[in-house]
Amino acid sequence: MENRVIIAGGGNRGMCFAHMLAHDLRRPVMAIVENDTARHAPIRQCLAGWGMSDTALYTTLPRALAAIPRAQANVVFVMTPDWTHLEVLRPAISAGCHVFLEKPLATTPEDILEIVRMAHATDRTVQVGFVLRYSSFIRKVKAIVDSGALGRLVMIQMNERLSLKHGAVFCRSWHRKVRYTGGFLNEKCSHDLDLLCWLKEGQATPREVFSHGGRHFTPRRDTPETCSRCRRRHCPWRGDGARCVFHSDGDILDHQSVSVLFSDGTQGQFTVAAMSPVPGRDLRLFGTDGYLEGTMETGALRLKRYWDPSGLEDISVAASDGHGGGDTRIVAEFMDCVDRHEQPLSSVLDGARASLLAFAADRSVTTHRAIPFAGIVRRLTAEGRRHERVKGRLAPLAGRGFDANLVVNGARRAAGFDFTIGNPTDWPLDVRLSFNVTGARILPDRSQNQTFSIRQGTVVVTLDAHERKALRLPGRKGRLTGVLASVTAGQTDNMRHFISEKTALYQRVQALTDVDLEKILRHLQSEKSVRELRRDTRLLLSAAARGDGLTLANRTGGYFMSRLENCLRLVPAEGQRALPHPARLFVACGSREAFTDAAGRTWRPTQPWIEGVSLWGNIGGTASVFPPTPIRGTRDPRAYWNDWHGMTGFRFRLANGFYTVRLHFAETSFDRIGQRRFTVRLQDRPVLEALDVLKEAGGKYRALVRTFSVAVTNGVLAVDFSPERDAPTNVPMVCGIEVIRTGKQRSVAV
Repeated sequence: MENRVIIAGGGNRGMCFAHMLAHDLRRPVMAIVENDTARHAPIRQCLAGWGMSDTALYTTLPRALAAIPRAQANVVFVMTPDWTHLEVLRPAISAGCHVFLEKPLATTPEDILEIVRMAHATDRTVQVGFVLRYSSFIRKVKAIVDSGALGRLVMIQMNERLSLKHGAVFCRSWHRKVRYTGGFLNEKCSHDLDLLCWLKEGQATPREVFSHGGRHFTPRRDTPETCSRCRRRHCPWRGDGARCVFHSDGDILDHQSVSVLFSDGTQGQFTVAAMSPVPGRDLRLFGTDGYLEGTMETGALRLKRYWDPSGLEDISVAASDGHGGGDTRIVAEFMDCVDRHEQPLSSVLDGARASLLAFAADRSVTTHRAIPFAGIVRRLTAEGRRHERVKGRLAPLAGRGFDANLVVNGARRAAGFDFTIGNPTDWPLDVRLSFNVTGARILPDRSQNQTFSIRQGTVVVTLDAHERKALRLPGRKGRLTGVLASVTAGQTDNMRHFISEKTALYQRVQALTDVDLEKILRHLQSEKSVRELRRDTRLLLSAAARGDGLTLANRTGGYFMSRLENCLRLVPAEGQRALPHPARLFVACGSREAFTDAAGRTWRPTQPWIEGVSLWGNIGGTASVFPPTPIRGTRDPRAYWNDWHGMTGFRFRLANGFYTVRLHFAETSFDRIGQRRFTVRLQDRPVLEALDVLKEAGGKYRALVRTFSVAVTNGVLAVDFSPERDAPTNVPMVCGIEVIRTGKQRSVAV
């Protein structure tokens, strides 16, 4: 069964996740819930622009859940304002949905504890959106800490600075009020406070918190109440029709320092400033055996092992947008947890601890004293234990007789032996269950009100892809003794083909050098080493050689492996490494699939550039795909029904010589001249400066083509894009790129 999504909350964050799920992760978004009907028209327009016109729109989550059966949508993303989280979560949990709950958990201690109890009362996955745990930078920091390189952490120093425009949000929107957010720390920095605790996990827990803070960045000034009446045209907080930040009625703090004393006597310190012309996050970790410092925006880390005389070691982590790449990763890994019946990296107890820590820090600001926190930690720990005791958490069942390709849990109950079996793969499975009982028995399926007849101690049940069944063996002495899975009879030929495809794909790893593999892993922002990748590949090829398709399917499932396989597909098959450089190449930027146009030219979809591995590809950016729309100025509009935007460039590995480069543009998003301007460079030479596609094409939905002649002398053609600083939306875009070898220099045509 495919796990499909309902998004509660059609604001910026909710719509960002909708696009990410549908386009980047290929996860169907069945509905968006937005109670502000005034936003429905722009939401529909946005969905149509993304090719998501089939996504339904509702005003309340209960209506969406009533209209869409769980077989069609069983995952809810709660992206509504902070103070509504409990009210939105309740129907999602009641309907039996898996839930992704954006941080913070809630705005009051009472709501937080109620959410913890609700999450513990369900067997569905509930995750809090602590996105920083999923950034490549923080993952690397955590790996270094867990490796023991720093020893025991003695002091953690973390700092965050918001940009001037980001800080203005906390003067204007609902974020400005404590009653809507639970305070600035809770709303903006709960995941930073979570990191303090996460980095100390296994060493100590918070014992006491002390904090100073205030609201001083935007004192009352002699300015008009609205920006439209203000003469200060270069004010950094200026916004069309917005309220002046110096006339805000907000009551949240805009700067704060927090000191956490841990149970082992060590410290964690966090400072935040809501206004800075140089935004970013940085940290310093002081341990008994080493020191680590780094800046998240650049991905630069420096490690010093005290007993190593070689000095500071520079460690580079690929920098990326969206909370250091965490946005895409947290959503992808949450959906993997749902598919594979696993526990998420950040739980509701983690969310509760961070929010309660923020509330304690705010109390410290007002009382000017340290706030004890050890009691809160004990309460949360007791709640976790109570959950396990009352709910009777099922223990993993593994070992001899239990197929490692299934997720099996079980426990003795008063009414019998309860157990669950989950299928983490994309394949439908026949599962043979063995019991220590003889004679006929009835096995109730508590998840679907179904029963199975046990004959001679065994029964076969069928699990669809990613399905989970909850079963009970009645009686006091009976128990599950073995589980064996196989693909259903109708899938055996498909499985043989699957094994053959995977074998050919992972054999390419063996053909790559360690340097090439390091480039791929860096592109994937993976913490995995080349040695680990080669070891895993040997295990996969061994499973393929013995025909164990289920192990192959299980170990190649999930977000990381799918991205790795996409990279491997860029690599020529073994024995074909010396492919000829393409003499004619047509790239439909943003397209998901290849197509042939009216002139018989085959356009290829966009792919990533990995130096030394790819023959061509993009550097950064993301896709937009539009519904079929008339495009003026071209006989074949299909190349303009998609674009790639936000990239820094494209690269093409070519034989040295002269090439014609043709760039295709069409503005399909903006209506006003000046909203999007960017510069294009070929081989580091500006060829289109401050390009405004809307202006140059003469309107929206009009094709614009620019042709250039370029000499390639180093084996690589570089096409670079950079935004104009004064453009309101600094997102360069391109719909298509043609590269054709000409053999001689031609004049530039514009």
